[in-house]
Amino acid sequence: MLLRRADQLSRRGKDLAVVMSGCSPGQNQIYDWRVVNPTNTLYVAGGMDSKYSSIGRTWTKVVSGSRYEEVASSGHALLTEAPIEVANIIGGFLLTTPVPRKVVFDPSYYNGDKEMFDDLERTQALRTQSEQEFVSPESDSLDSSSCSEDLILSESKPSILVIPSVLDMESFSIDMVSNHGKTKGVFGIGWGTTSRKRENEERRGFIIQLSSSVDNHVGVGEVAPLPGLHTETTVEAGDQLQILRDFFNSENAYDLPALDANKALALDGAITSYVDEIANESNIGAEYLLNSVRTGLEMALIALSSQVCQLPLHQAISANIPGIISSPNAVFLPINGLITADTSSVVGVDGISLKKKVSPVDQPPSLRRPYNLPGVQHMSYPSLKVKVGSKEVKKDAERLFQSFSESGSGMVRADANRMWNEKSAISFVSALDQLEHNILDHLEFIEEPLEKQKDGDGALAAQVKALEKLYCFCRIPYALDESLADLVAYHQREFSAIASALREALRNANGCTAFVLKPALLGFELSVQLARFATAEGIGAVFSSSFDSGIGLSYTAFIAAASDSLTTPTISKSKQERKLYSHGLGTFQMLSEDTLSPPFSAYVSMEGKLDISSLERELYGLSIDELRDSSSPWAGATISSPDEVIQGIAPSTFTSSSSVRGRQVNLKASLPLPFSDKKACDRFTDLPQQSRWSPWLRSVEYVAAEDGRTETEWTLDILGKPFRWRAVSTISSNPRGIIWESVSGLRNEGVAQFQKTSDDSCVLHVDVSFMTPRAITYLFRGGSKFESFLREKLLKWSLEMFRDVVKADLALERGDVELGDALFGAVEGRASAIEVTLSFANGTIAKN
Repeated sequence: MLLRRADQLSRRGKDLAVVMSGCSPGQNQIYDWRVVNPTNTLYVAGGMDSKYSSIGRTWTKVVSGSRYEEVASSGHALLTEAPIEVANIIGGFLLTTPVPRKVVFDPSYYNGDKEMFDDLERTQALRTQSEQEFVSPESDSLDSSSCSEDLILSESKPSILVIPSVLDMESFSIDMVSNHGKTKGVFGIGWGTTSRKRENEERRGFIIQLSSSVDNHVGVGEVAPLPGLHTETTVEAGDQLQILRDFFNSENAYDLPALDANKALALDGAITSYVDEIANESNIGAEYLLNSVRTGLEMALIALSSQVCQLPLHQAISANIPGIISSPNAVFLPINGLITADTSSVVGVDGISLKKKVSPVDQPPSLRRPYNLPGVQHMSYPSLKVKVGSKEVKKDAERLFQSFSESGSGMVRADANRMWNEKSAISFVSALDQLEHNILDHLEFIEEPLEKQKDGDGALAAQVKALEKLYCFCRIPYALDESLADLVAYHQREFSAIASALREALRNANGCTAFVLKPALLGFELSVQLARFATAEGIGAVFSSSFDSGIGLSYTAFIAAASDSLTTPTISKSKQERKLYSHGLGTFQMLSEDTLSPPFSAYVSMEGKLDISSLERELYGLSIDELRDSSSPWAGATISSPDEVIQGIAPSTFTSSSSVRGRQVNLKASLPLPFSDKKACDRFTDLPQQSRWSPWLRSVEYVAAEDGRTETEWTLDILGKPFRWRAVSTISSNPRGIIWESVSGLRNEGVAQFQKTSDDSCVLHVDVSFMTPRAITYLFRGGSKFESFLREKLLKWSLEMFRDVVKADLALERGDVELGDALFGAVEGRASAIEVTLSFANGTIAKN
């Protein structure tokens, strides 16, 4: 048997190596078994294969009714050693498999490991509709009375599982600005008296990405602790992220169960449990997981879940959160403006129409710093939030009145951050009333007007009691913010205990009109749970950012829009009707740049309303590679101007050079072309034709053209995963050529020049620099052949394919059909070779 096997293997060559590299169980992960229905699965192993026959026998103990067949006198290579026996076993299984029945797990086998037991039970929900309707060949019909309890039916929706397996992260740093961008730094951020003296000059954090193990789905999140709000630092958050990244890269991650995507999107406890499990399995511990890191993981898991459900984020959330009957296709979310403690007037944005997407390269200064342009127009927000709470309450009242009068907003709210006693709060309301009596009719509420009353048990009840006393005196509603965060911390995020304390404290309250919810601090799932609680109590839910970048702002906007769609239950006479308020997402104006491109501001109208529908379409499937990094290392290409005349002797054959620095790659190449520089340049700069000689490009489309520069949108396809970016380009005439630079998405730039060597020939010179997508770096992990593959295959073949495509076009234009067809055949052959190389790169290159 061994001699026969050795002889067969010696003749089969690389094809077996490629197949086994992609299919060997060693390449898969333990929890891959959890995405199959055990009772409808056949497991076959050779009797002489001790490892896999042992697995098969163990499998029969795990699930009653599972099917295991063992082929005697055979080892690991079953298809080679016993093809007839294996075929008969599979054929018999397919012909006799009965109707799927309910799987009964034996919990005793797990020695009390309830989590593993529960996880295996969840796999039953993976049966498809076709499996549920399957009828055994032995019976023409089913007895519904006998099957109704046995068939596996989800409580509401079929389970769709997602398994995160890789975590990536990149840091960002963005300047904070105030006073229309004229001043670097923002004062008054944070809670309590410390915020009076605090100045934040930059927003630092990380963008993280979770990738799933069984497909190409990715989910991004933001981890950005805010000084004055979070107790942790950016360094501490980065340390935990590094631990998590190492964990996902280790075999220990194999023990993570699959996450039910629909349950995750319901934001009703499943995400919290799963993040706790990640924290515990990585040895961080759920109780020690930093709030900012938890929030980032929640974002990434929510995005992953929406992708496997094939729905954009807002639609996916709205379809699963309990209490939402329907959500309109076009959603415009009202947001409020913000006046910080050091801002004398409303922070505005430029006069560009923001009802449509704006390319960040058409007006790079305006989108990076949209505040210091002359003659800017201010947004007219539905509501304006003014930070108050200074020791001089009359000046606070004057600031609020002046800001409201100048803003054009319909309503105003104040945020005191618990910095007043009762006397100061009453004085503030009195001062406002003296300035303009009608202003109180436009004052929505005051956030946390009173200093903290008590710590520990009963703190919330004491705070609400004091706030109710103030409300009875001045009749100005209040909103809870810091009190909610304290309550969450005290009860260690246990929602049932939090809800019980809230219910008791608010039992006889009449002045609480809103909960201010900060997902960056509380977490997204808990924020939604609190919003649902508020809705049931007739209290509004205001979602507020923590000066997040566009990533964090977008997720907050999606759950805010979903919260506004919650159905309001019948309210008792003692409770007020829930009000819908604008949400605290206007902080994007205080960041000089954004992690999104186009930025978050591009989706906000001049009336202060966010286009949720357009934003969710842009973020669907977004990967970390497509974000506009704010601090990722980027040396840039050593690219000369296209108008600079090429010096030196033209090469007679293909030449190339390259350098790799991390994920950044610089490539240079030259190739002689047997046609004129004009023909070459005209064909090459017809950018939508690029996919003809670059098979990994799905499409290139023109978007806009201004000031001699052309903007295009490019889509790259790697293993079925699309990567998009926009680029601007300029065509030169002496020498002929084109220079380009990406303005969103994948970072790249370069120049192509055509050196004239005769009337009928030229040399193409290409100099390009780009940040490699992680999907490619994963394929070539080990990296020894990556650089040569890019230079000798990807670049060389692309340029040669360009040469042959143009030669074929010219031949057909002359009427030489035979030559044209032959050249196109050569191009197709190279394209297929590149696609095969990318498909099997992990087996054929990275391991050689």
